[in-house]
Amino acid sequence: MTDTKSSPLQILRRKQVEEIVGLSRTTIYNLIAHQSFPAPFPLGPRAVGWRKSDIEEWLLKQSTRTWPRARQTTAKAKGTTSRGQV
Repeated sequence: MTDTKSSPLQILRRKQVEEIVGLSRTTIYNLIAHQSFPAPFPLGPRAVGWRKSDIEEWLLKQSTRTWPRARQTTAKAKGTTSRGQV
């Protein structure tokens, strides 16, 4: 027999979202501005919340995302350039 009950809607507040995703408030809102993070919805005149399922889905997408490699800075650290010694 399959369980047909859907899980209840769970709402997260900003501090909870920060703790779950490990990002600061500023970073979260910058990502929202670039449409790279789920936007909150109003809970009242001065309160917003996020659906827990939206945050979990975002985290899942991030865990499977391929990030570009950081630039190698070892040549600079060794005092060399692309043409040899400085």
